[in-house]
Amino acid sequence: MIETIVVSGISIARRAEELAAKIRRLILSGSLDDIDIRQLLREVEGLSDIGAVVNQAVRLLDRTRDMQPEIFRHLPENVTLH
Repeated sequence: MIETIVVSGISIARRAEELAAKIRRLILSGSLDDIDIRQLLREVEGLSDIGAVVNQAVRLLDRTRDMQPEIFRHLPENVTLH
């Protein structure tokens, strides 16, 4: 279960970073007006923040699992996350 959370979290962080990069390229293309650019810049900031927080949290969870495996022994093996 922890491995699934770690892998999924890293995937989410990577996707957020990819979306932020695509938005930046769209802004640099020059095909948007000033209002659209400001709105997208706010979204990029949010996506970047989300990506960084998720990445940091997942890596901390992974390190904790490696350093203190007894904490995770009692967790169910197969759980669907919603």
